[in-house]
Amino acid sequence: MLVGGMAMLCACQPSQQNNSYTVTGELDDSTHNGKKIYVMRYDDETMIDSTIIDGNKFVFKGQVDTAALCRIDVDRHTFANFILEVGDIKVNFKDYAQPSGTPQNDAM
Repeated sequence: MLVGGMAMLCACQPSQQNNSYTVTGELDDSTHNGKKIYVMRYDDETMIDSTIIDGNKFVFKGQVDTAALCRIDVDRHTFANFILEVGDIKVNFKDYAQPSGTPQNDAM
């Protein structure tokens, strides 16, 4: 009876909040196709995620617990700063790398 009561109590707990992110982007220059790029946190330079540029586009997907100021470096002159947070973030290097799609990135 005790085990059944605990199981019912656990079943009534709210499910964990979705903390996933997607960062999508597009580049002008096709010379970067096939190149591996990274999301790096500014505060401690930790590499958080990586992906390969394909068709002048890239996508990062993962989980994040807390928002962080991050950077994507494609090459020495092509980079973007954005806030990595829950949601769908868009980074368009064609449009001066202005991030959008989430509250903090829209405010930036």
